[in-house]
Amino acid sequence: MAKKSAATATVAAPKPNLFAKAKEQKAEAPKKSKGTVFQLPKELDAEGKLVGDSAVLNYAVTEALEASQEEKTAKNKGNLAKGKIAKFAQGELVKTIAKLGVMPPTPVEVVNHNGESVTYVVQNKAGQNPVSEEQIELLKAEFGAELCALMTEQRETYAFNPETMAEATPDGKNTVQDVVFEIVSAALVECKRLSDEQKANIIAATTKNYLRETALPRVAELCGADANRIDKFFEFAGSAVVRYVKV
Repeated sequence: MAKKSAATATVAAPKPNLFAKAKEQKAEAPKKSKGTVFQLPKELDAEGKLVGDSAVLNYAVTEALEASQEEKTAKNKGNLAKGKIAKFAQGELVKTIAKLGVMPPTPVEVVNHNGESVTYVVQNKAGQNPVSEEQIELLKAEFGAELCALMTEQRETYAFNPETMAEATPDGKNTVQDVVFEIVSAALVECKRLSDEQKANIIAATTKNYLRETALPRVAELCGADANRIDKFFEFAGSAVVRYVKV
């Protein structure tokens, strides 16, 4: 076979490297500024002690830092105490529900030997805070699928897909959002200014699980007035039933 001459030999074009190109185009991250420092005045007396406004300002920084630390310490101390109270109150609440067959009247007060009291707050947030698939599975495992269905519900939420709304229409004259804002739902299907794909994807659906708002008031009935099962219900309900100690 005859060899090709150097003049006629073809040289393979270099393969594009989009990764390298992207690296070249990557902007160098700006260095974080060190900020600005205001040094407080340092006026000293003959003994080297701060005096006047200088002393007031310098010691104010120290006092602010000390106060902040005291606040953190007090907050941690308070949270620890509230945790102990909440654990007791939750146990009493469960036993009371099982005994009465209904939620006890609120507010729930916890009183000590000195007559001092705090409030154990129980809020039904079933219609506001969704429950996860994991919580649903825990409820099913503990109470069974049928009872879980009585405790929970699924809600479909629809919204315009923001990615599709930002796209240009096929003629390039508008965005999808511009068109959608001009037309009503009844005319959307007949609109010729959107592609079939855009019509099909303009609305995004989200499915979320919620605890039924009737579940908490009926908890004794649903759990068979069993204190242990009622306690599990509260555990699995999570943020759907908010509980905390209020001072």
